[in-house]
Amino acid sequence: MHKLGVIVPYRNRWEQLEEFEQVIEPYLKERGIDYKIIIVEQDNASSFNRGMLCNIGFKEATKHRCDYVVFHDVDMLPKNIDYSYSDTPIHLATDELPFDTYFGGITLFPSNLFRKIDGFSNMYWGWGFEDDDLRYRCIKNDIEFKSKVNTNYQYNDSTVIFNGIDSYIKIPNSINYLRDFKFNIDLRLDNLSYNHEKTSDVFPIFNIEGYDFALNYSSFRRFVVQCFDIKGNYYQIYSKPNHLTTAQITIQYKSSEKQISFLLNGKEVGTIDLEYKLRNYKKVESIFIGADNKLENFFKGAIDRFSIQDANDDYICKYYSGNSNGLEEENKYFWEDLTSNNNTGEFTNIHCSVFDTREAKDGHIPFRRPSKIRFLKHDNNGFDGGRWISDLTRWNQLRYNNEVLNGVYDDTKDGLSTLKYLLQGRMKKNKDIVHLNVGI
Repeated sequence: MHKLGVIVPYRNRWEQLEEFEQVIEPYLKERGIDYKIIIVEQDNASSFNRGMLCNIGFKEATKHRCDYVVFHDVDMLPKNIDYSYSDTPIHLATDELPFDTYFGGITLFPSNLFRKIDGFSNMYWGWGFEDDDLRYRCIKNDIEFKSKVNTNYQYNDSTVIFNGIDSYIKIPNSINYLRDFKFNIDLRLDNLSYNHEKTSDVFPIFNIEGYDFALNYSSFRRFVVQCFDIKGNYYQIYSKPNHLTTAQITIQYKSSEKQISFLLNGKEVGTIDLEYKLRNYKKVESIFIGADNKLENFFKGAIDRFSIQDANDDYICKYYSGNSNGLEEENKYFWEDLTSNNNTGEFTNIHCSVFDTREAKDGHIPFRRPSKIRFLKHDNNGFDGGRWISDLTRWNQLRYNNEVLNGVYDDTKDGLSTLKYLLQGRMKKNKDIVHLNVGI
C-alpha cells in the first residue's frame, strides 16, 4: 500500500493552518489513504522560500517511508481532490487555473521522480516562479507530461526576424479610422530576455503613436491591445498569461458599434465598447512594427504575416514574409505589399531568413486531475498596476527567464542535494501530523 506525505510550507497563517488540519485529516481518512502530514514552518529571519520548505518536508517524508508526496498550499482546502498514488507528477490545483501551464498550489509527485529532478530549487525567495522552475526540471529530466502548448501553425519559408534590440519596420498608415478595419498578424516568439533595470518589460508588436494604439506582449506573458477614443479615454484588452510560442491574432474595430475585439488563435480574448468613437490616428504617418514609436522597446522573434483590411474586407495592405523580395539595397530591406496600394515597408536592422521556432521549453502542460477547492482569503502576492507587488518576484522572474531557461544557471548544483537548514523544533500534534520549525 502506498503512503502519502502531505507537505505544507507555512509561515504566519495560524487560523488557516488550523482550518486546513481540521479539513485534510478527515478527508484523507474517509478515502482510506495512508498519510503523514508534515507542516514546515519557516522563521522570520529571511524572506519566505516555498521551494526550500518543500524540500525540507520531503526529507522528513522519506523518514516516514512515504513513497509519494503532495506539496500543498495551506490556503487550498479540498472539496473534491483525488490524492491517490500516481507514478507520474500530477497537478491537483485545477480549480480556476490562472494559466495553462500552472504547476503550483497542490502538486503530487512519486518520491523517486522528485529525487530524480533533485527537488525544488532553493534559490527562489519571496513569491513566485519556484513552481515554473520545478516544471522545467521535469522537462529537462524527460519526466512525462501530458502535452506541449499547441503549435498553432507552421511556417517554413523565409521570414522577417526581429532581434529584440534595434529591429523594426515602418509601413505607411493608410487606415480610415472612421470606418471598420481589421488587423491580422501571425507571429512567433523567440527567447525573450527581460531587462534587470526595469520592473516589467514590453515587447511591441505594432504601435501607432499619439495616445498610442498598440499591440504588445509583456513579461507577464500576456498579449495586450490598447487604444484611446476621441475624448482621450483609455481602453485595453489583455489575454490570460500563457506560454504560447506562436500566435495568430485578429484585432477588429466596428465603427458603428464603437467596438474593439481581440481574437487569439481563433478564440475571443475580449470585446470592449468604447464610450466614443476610436481616436482618429489618420494624421500619424507610419505604423511601427516590432517597436514602439520612441524606439525604446523592441519585439524579438518573427512576424510572418501582417495585414490590414477595410470595412469591405478588402486588403489595405498585405505582407507575407515568404513573399518578400529579401533584397538588400544600401543596407535596407523592403517588405512587399501584395495589394495594389504599394504600401512598401521600410526595414531597419531586420534579418530575412528561415526562423526556427524556439522549443517551448517552459510550455509543457502537466497531467491533471479535476478538482474542487475552497480557497481561503489571503493578500494578493502577484502583480498589480503593471508591475509585481514585490521586487523579489521580479528577481525570481529574471532568474527563471534569463538564467535558468537560457542555461546560464547550473541548476544541477541546486536542490535536495545542496539543501541546508537549521531544525529549530519538532512537534508531534498527533500520530499523523508533524510540525517542523526551521531556519533557512
